Amino acid sequence: MKCIGRNRKILISSFKDIASTGKPITVDVVKGIVDQVLRSNNLKVDEGFWPYLLKFAEKDGIVDYKFMLEVFRERTQALNKHPKVSVIGTQ
Repeated sequence: MKCIGRNRKILISSFKDIASTGKPITVDVVKGIVDQVLRSNNLKVDEGFWPYLLKFAEKDGIVDYKFMLEVFRERTQALNKHPKVSVIGTQ
């Protein structure tokens, strides 16, 4: 999730390039592009987890990539704001 949130600009650029050709942004297209970015960061997603990453932004086989990336950005920011718990005084 963090990797996708941090690489939004690269992903948006890739999706816009495909959209400008008139091709639909399908689940397979998104999966290929996101997988490429993840692999360049030494990360791999098992096949069973792709629906968890993409299904919420998909409707009738087409992915709303702007919405998807916005959700990942918000989730990444929420993870970064999580309060740190102090363990001072515990014995």
